[in-house]
Amino acid sequence: MPFYIAIYDFSLFTMPAGLSQSDIENSTHANDPAQPGYNAGAPSWVGETYTYDGGASTLLAIDDDDGNFEDAYVETGVSQFLSQDTVINGVTYLAGSVIENEFALIDGAGNEVWVVRIGGVNVGFAYASGNPPNPGDSFTPVNGRDGAAADSGDGTASTTAYSDVLCFTPGVRIATPFGPRDAETL
Repeated sequence: MPFYIAIYDFSLFTMPAGLSQSDIENSTHANDPAQPGYNAGAPSWVGETYTYDGGASTLLAIDDDDGNFEDAYVETGVSQFLSQDTVINGVTYLAGSVIENEFALIDGAGNEVWVVRIGGVNVGFAYASGNPPNPGDSFTPVNGRDGAAADSGDGTASTTAYSDVLCFTPGVRIATPFGPRDAETL
């Protein structure tokens, strides 16, 4: 089934100084102090502030055999993958690359933001449906979720329905600088 989600690549954010570029691209969990696999010697994504500086999201075209955006290690079916080549912050990710909901960050109000991973590299954030960021918005997570509830700081898995993510279905018209276009043509 085709799904289309909007992601905001990390270059559009002021990222915490405590996370190196390697940490940003390679972390496989939030390193939440409440998570079973917490490593006190490694940087945590929790308790840090992420500020959206503005800029356009990237629309990802995803093929998945179920309606859930999942981390690969808990995938209920075949891995979800990009259905077309996609350029994010100058890097081309090829059609067929595995895409994952690597982990989630939750703020004190319960808002959830997902870290999106393509081909083994974390590339950006996906926001909840109806809750895109506005320039200047900051997000400070108080805990992290991994693919499995047992690996999460709050005992809840990061798996979510595509309908919960800022998502577009085929035929939805999206405003572009060149006029309205169908989501699947972007």
